[in-house]
Amino acid sequence: MNTRLLGAGLVLALTALPAYGVVTSTWEVETYQDFDAGDATSAYITSLGEIRPGWDTKRTALEGDGVWSALRLGDGTVLVGSDVDGAIFKVTDNGAKKLGSIDGAIAVVALVADGSTVYAGAMPGDKLWKIDTSTGKATAVATLKGIETIWSLGVGGDGTVYAGTGPDGKLFSVKGSTGLSYDIDKKQTVSAEIALDYSRVTDTFGKHKYLIASIPLQYVYDNRDNRLNPTSGFRVLAYAEPSYDIMSGAAFLKLKGEGSAYQSLDTASKFVLAERVALGSIVGTSLEHVPADRRFYSGGGGSVRGYSYQGIGPRDIDNQPIGGLSFFETSVEMRIALTDTIGIVPFVDAGTVSTKSTPDFSDVKVGAGVGLRYITPFGPLRIDAALPLNRDRGDPRFGIYAGIGQAF
Repeated sequence: MNTRLLGAGLVLALTALPAYGVVTSTWEVETYQDFDAGDATSAYITSLGEIRPGWDTKRTALEGDGVWSALRLGDGTVLVGSDVDGAIFKVTDNGAKKLGSIDGAIAVVALVADGSTVYAGAMPGDKLWKIDTSTGKATAVATLKGIETIWSLGVGGDGTVYAGTGPDGKLFSVKGSTGLSYDIDKKQTVSAEIALDYSRVTDTFGKHKYLIASIPLQYVYDNRDNRLNPTSGFRVLAYAEPSYDIMSGAAFLKLKGEGSAYQSLDTASKFVLAERVALGSIVGTSLEHVPADRRFYSGGGGSVRGYSYQGIGPRDIDNQPIGGLSFFETSVEMRIALTDTIGIVPFVDAGTVSTKSTPDFSDVKVGAGVGLRYITPFGPLRIDAALPLNRDRGDPRFGIYAGIGQAF
């Protein structure tokens, strides 16, 4: 049974009722319309198709085309992530009202609670948001670098928040940090955090324990006309993170800069030239004193297509990537609209990773290919196919990548 239970602007608010027996019969619902024709009594059907006795359902109309996420709080209130410009609705017995919204989001696709604290993830977006359930204010508490969307969220017993992200399937953990994000105006944002992160890492350098105290600082200027499918404007990011390992005494500074620009070559924006450049450096210590998850990597759908995820750069004796202290990447795309909904994108990517604090331009890897775009109300659906032009042993012969939104 493939039944969409939450959609078309409807959400089912759950109210506890006493259960007097067990369900002993089953039935089959062929379509959503069959289910939508009536209401369950003293039972409800979960999104997994399970029948749960002892509950009743109530219909509440919402704005928008669908429900992307839902979270039931301890007081029975249900929070609903919608596709109305990143709006979150609060659903009670008295109906639904807009609680707040996440700026720049199309939809709120993930919600989770840690006690009374509610976290949210949005599409598109690389930030983890904390939601004030009284005022609806959304505050960015962490920036997850190199991702497009936080698709799922979970909370561990120690309060660590885990985020499943796209397009490369990275799993992030967020803990021990507090931060502030401030919008200077509609185009400029600055953010700062104070973070403390403990980790145990086994890599090519052996087993290590780290307790890293850091202060990530970020500035973003963004005047693109559309975040998921820009045709004009540019975006610039500057990032600095001074860090200190309390266990080893190592101190280092991580620096990163990134810029992308977009130019329509005709008045109808049927031809859009897009360019991107990014570089970074870690200074102050050697590679083995930097935790593996804080080093630089390159390769994959979000950087140099044609190569495997994090497949560019130095490797250990088992041919596994170890990351580096510096990197450089650049990309050029020609985005060609064939119809109002279908487009093709020829592209060339290049990148390098070095164990030194300055990029090594003598070993730049290049990939080239073509992509297909299908334009939807939520942004372009992206499929890219690429070939590595100077592959090494262990590199794939080609790569295929998929995601939502343009590659950059």
